[in-house]
Amino acid sequence: MNLSFIEPYVSVPLRDILDFDPQIILTCGHHTWQTPRPLCRGCRSDDPPCQRDVNFLTTQKGWRQTSAARERNIYPVACDVLCRPGPRLIDGVERLADIFLTHSGKHAHRLLGLR
Repeated sequence: MNLSFIEPYVSVPLRDILDFDPQIILTCGHHTWQTPRPLCRGCRSDDPPCQRDVNFLTTQKGWRQTSAARERNIYPVACDVLCRPGPRLIDGVERLADIFLTHSGKHAHRLLGLR
């Protein structure tokens, strides 16, 4: 894992992600029906994640093997509400709460041990 902080993003090898098999994936980006957000000021990425449709992960080799992709539990979260300190962090926490509550509600039967 590269934690040098020289690059704008931390790179995690796909093999590590597949071994973990996430049930939920949170990523910058947008849904198909949403307009991409403007680039963050100072963005240095040639292919910024915030400009991608999050559903592309369901079609990418490797990623589509994750539980999150198979069950379509991939959620966009605006980087400006989580990556920058300030009052919008509250908006980010509220967005995360909505996602986790929605996901747990979708799978309440599993949490309660029901079939």
